[in-house]
Amino acid sequence: MALPAGTRFGAYEIVSAVGAGGMGEVYRARDTRLEREVALKVLSPGLTSSELARERFQREARTIAALHHPYICAIYDVGETQEHQAFIVMEFLQGETLEERLRKGPFALPVLLESATALAEALAAAHAAGIVHRDLKPANVFLTAWGPKLLDFGVAKSAPRVVGANSVTQTDAAPPMLTAEGAAVGTLAYMSPEQLRGDDVDARTDVFSLGLVLFQMATGRPAFAGATAAVVAAAILHEQPPAPSTHRSELTTRFDEIILKALEKDRTLRYANAADLRADLQRLKRDTETGAIATPADRTAAATPARRGRLWLAAGALVTVAAIAGAYFYFLSSHRPSSLTDKETVVLADFANASGDRVFDGTLRQGLSIQLQQSPFLGLASDTRIQQLLRLMGHRPAPSSRQPSHVTSASGWAAAPSSKAASPASALSTSSVCAPRDATAARCSARSRSRSRRRKTC
Repeated sequence: MALPAGTRFGAYEIVSAVGAGGMGEVYRARDTRLEREVALKVLSPGLTSSELARERFQREARTIAALHHPYICAIYDVGETQEHQAFIVMEFLQGETLEERLRKGPFALPVLLESATALAEALAAAHAAGIVHRDLKPANVFLTAWGPKLLDFGVAKSAPRVVGANSVTQTDAAPPMLTAEGAAVGTLAYMSPEQLRGDDVDARTDVFSLGLVLFQMATGRPAFAGATAAVVAAAILHEQPPAPSTHRSELTTRFDEIILKALEKDRTLRYANAADLRADLQRLKRDTETGAIATPADRTAAATPARRGRLWLAAGALVTVAAIAGAYFYFLSSHRPSSLTDKETVVLADFANASGDRVFDGTLRQGLSIQLQQSPFLGLASDTRIQQLLRLMGHRPAPSSRQPSHVTSASGWAAAPSSKAASPASALSTSSVCAPRDATAARCSARSRSRSRRRKTC
């Protein structure tokens, strides 16, 4: 039951209730001596009689008091009432918890990197003091206008400091353990594998938990999900987490590598401490801001000029093909003794778009058609004429199954040949032009050449 407004704890007067946790209740209060707002954390009434709970509560105060960092909630005072009700006075924060913020979805990339670097820096300060948080989770991170604040060191412990990837040294003056040996301490969904196994923990345990928090901040979903606690625990112990970019494509490969290294199940392969993780996050933040690492959005924007270049290249190719075709047919008309028609009539079928860019679908044929129609030596057969000729040759027209093709003249020359087989329409033209692969058309071509200037349609 929440304490009513006006309740006094020494010089601190309760204004309103803020929230409650596993060990205590948090109130908004007023420091009557300094005339400032503070946060008052009071040990839950049900735990007041527990010596172990009171000692843990006091230890949290001592732990926070030993840390002076802008991203760690500051402590102002500690005390106990005549009724033996312990309390801690901390700075009053305005904002929301990370747990509340995650209900709105993942973080924007710049904010994500800024917050991730700040949290790693806060943990690095704790690890430098030989303190392992052991309960890092979204509910213990508070977001303010000036950055995140790390909260609740209630289950923190002074633990061995990691010297290298495979060695530790014992911290001096470590207080006695307040948790039974082999017991798992923390919040299951954000525990490291060694926490779940009840092994000794060090700074690398916090690194794993921070990796889980950052994964959720980046993707909006947990790295290990399950319907029950047992399923989640099994996933943390045995399953490999997916790369964050599989859930959000705008995340970079470098970010994936950082998170997956933090989530290594073998802690000898993990970051040795939060300072190493912070260094990688700072480099990623710097390189992203300076453009040394392009995000997918940046790469899309950079690809636009290249796409324009491909368009100009395709247009130039069309002009070149048209010019070559016109020159070639001019050469034929000037060197042949006779011509069956005033213009060579050619069939222009579709081109294969091998560029991978859908903007070229259908545009190559249209562009080349416009260029060829400007030639005084060429005439293009219409689609209707092509269908009529196919029927005369005994072929069933299949207008919906055009194949990549080329321009064919009476002499069999092809412009822009395709490696694929041409369709009957692509090898067909009017006047003296027939498909050389079609026996009927070949005979028709022979007959048309044996006659004088009388027009023969095949």
